Amino acid sequence: MKHSRRYFIMLFLCLFFTSKTFGIDITQSITSGGKSRSFVFHAPGTAVAQNLPLLFVFHGDGGSGSGIKSATGFDAIADANNFIVVYPNADNDGNGWNRAIDQLKDINFTSDMIDYFCSAYHINAQKIYASGHSAGGFMTYNLAVNLA
Repeated sequence: MKHSRRYFIMLFLCLFFTSKTFGIDITQSITSGGKSRSFVFHAPGTAVAQNLPLLFVFHGDGGSGSGIKSATGFDAIADANNFIVVYPNADNDGNGWNRAIDQLKDINFTSDMIDYFCSAYHINAQKIYASGHSAGGFMTYNLAVNLA
């Protein structure tokens, strides 16, 4: 009985530690529209692989990239399905996302982030997606109209 208990404990520990996925979290800033803009991103594995899909997750008004990152659970989904998830921060000008259809500041920021990921990590440019919460959802709609 003692040997079988030890066996099951060892089996559990082996399965637990070998099935755990590891990811990379990076905070990055780029210049967009003459201003420094920031975002946090998560990639599966121990190094950022090439040709991965990309998902943007936009926070709501008053939120932050790191806040929506911790609230959504997209990191685990990215690890399980092999894609990069990006959590941009709205400009700190107090207006949140410029999400109206005729406002292009954050559209340009998103385009600049796409260029960054294409250049730095050679993402799959045919598989870029966006999601958002509240005002971030409106931002996603703006992207669909202006950066399809």
